Amino acid sequence: MGLGSKPTPPPLGTKESLTFDEYERMARVTHNSNLTSQDLLIYNTLKIAGESGEVADHVGKAFGQGHSISTPHLVEELGDILWHISDLCYALGIPLEEVARQNNKKLAMRYPRGFTTKDSLNRKGEENGQE
Repeated sequence: MGLGSKPTPPPLGTKESLTFDEYERMARVTHNSNLTSQDLLIYNTLKIAGESGEVADHVGKAFGQGHSISTPHLVEELGDILWHISDLCYALGIPLEEVARQNNKKLAMRYPRGFTTKDSLNRKGEENGQE
């Protein structure tokens, strides 16, 4: 391995436990490098919405039409959402771990003692445009 080169990720699906960084490196293997950053922004935003809709549809059918909840199906769809979030982060030059870290800080500020309805109704951080 040369100076400055990144280690080759293990083959897809071979690790039991992953850090965000490891996941992102492995996800890059299936990244479409023909798309520009703007294309990736649009593509992944639309795909996150679409995949989220698939999760919502599955849960909606369970509660409105008597279907069963399939955990394996939901894991697959949530994995697709995670992949597109990772690819969107890549397009924006933001590590996925940074997104998780910032979200954790926001939630710690909003719910310092864990979730309470009172804190939810009086959410901190929204004055800065955070939701």
